[in-house]
Amino acid sequence: MKATKFIYKVLVALLVSTQLFAATGCNEKSGSPKPVSEKDFKKIHLTENGEGLYVEYEGTKENLVIPSKIQDKPVLFVKIFDIKDKIKSVVIPEGVKGIGVTALGLKNIQLPSTLIYMELYGDFDKLEIPQGVVQIFEISSRSLKSLTIPEGVKYFGPVNCEALESVTLPKSIKFIHKHAFTEKDNLKEINIPEEGLSVFIYGLNSEYTKPRDCFTGKAIDNSVELQEKILKIKDAGEVEDFYSAREADYLKWFYDNLYPVRGGNPLL
Repeated sequence: MKATKFIYKVLVALLVSTQLFAATGCNEKSGSPKPVSEKDFKKIHLTENGEGLYVEYEGTKENLVIPSKIQDKPVLFVKIFDIKDKIKSVVIPEGVKGIGVTALGLKNIQLPSTLIYMELYGDFDKLEIPQGVVQIFEISSRSLKSLTIPEGVKYFGPVNCEALESVTLPKSIKFIHKHAFTEKDNLKEINIPEEGLSVFIYGLNSEYTKPRDCFTGKAIDNSVELQEKILKIKDAGEVEDFYSAREADYLKWFYDNLYPVRGGNPLL
């Protein structure tokens, strides 16, 4: 009889605790930020191919989680613009193919494996780029010291990272912006494939330059060893046939993969 009363009291206590938890909103996932709602986006419209959504967020939520779907349609391209530098972390869900993030207070960003295009401005000291990325339009961070570009990236824009010390480039690189690593006083190490790179140098409204011009910087200029590594890069940018092939390669990729989810004109 005593045992039955004891069990009854325990059950009542558990029931009361559960009700209190529900009333206060406390649960195991209370510390996890929820995806922002549809009303938090400045712009939502169908992508060029009509298969998903292009969305623009302009807000100040400190820990920002982008939803993978809105109105049962997948989010394919995400634009984020933080005018007050309040955003500290961003989670981009699986399924998103392109991002353009400007959040100068950004410390952490989680990128999906489905990503193929990125432009990113923040203040992060670490960046893990997914293997599926093909084009990096630009990376900017005051705190980033080491950058590894994964195999698969073909098109690489400027890097505005004043603290950058080390860069590793993959064999897959085909296009590099003419100011990719210029004026980086702290840059001490550039790692390229042993056999060198066959690349095309591009820059908006500028003449094409030699590949090694992308890597000029005080620390680099004073290092004979690094100069020798850089000189292994083939001077392919001066060959007209190479240029035509590379341009055609980029335009085909852009219109087949990026234009359907981003729209707009080619970036070169």
